[in-house]
Amino acid sequence: MIAEPQFRRATPSVKSTATQIRPQPRQRSQPSRKAYPFWLRVLLGLQSSCFLLALGGLGLTLVTYALTFYTQQQWNQQYNQLQELQQQERHLNILNESLKEEMVSDSTMIDGTLVPLTPDKTIYLEPAPIEDSKNHSPEEKTPQQSPERDYPLAY
Repeated sequence: MIAEPQFRRATPSVKSTATQIRPQPRQRSQPSRKAYPFWLRVLLGLQSSCFLLALGGLGLTLVTYALTFYTQQQWNQQYNQLQELQQQERHLNILNESLKEEMVSDSTMIDGTLVPLTPDKTIYLEPAPIEDSKNHSPEEKTPQQSPERDYPLAY
């Protein structure tokens, strides 16, 4: 048998492997604010303020659109309700007029004529005389208990 030569790789030491794997952090040097020229600082400020204004305008546009959509829906609901109420009013007017017509036809069938209401046919009642409380003696003035009622006295 022929012996095959064994090749060995050289293994680097642990220290050199760790330094090769981990990259060195880059240190970016940022120029200070004073390093920018004045005109560039003004333009950067203008850019950031325009960006904020654009975001605010977008927000206002969305709010306005949402409110417009909401008010349109509310208006449609109220308009539909108005249409229903007008329909009910027309039905009630028709019913009222038909009842009037029926009453007229019923009254003409009974005696044949209707008597119109005029002021000369109105009955006037005289008010009751007011009793003078001075003529009554104190013995006659006894407190009277009113009977209990389950119904109202007048409307």
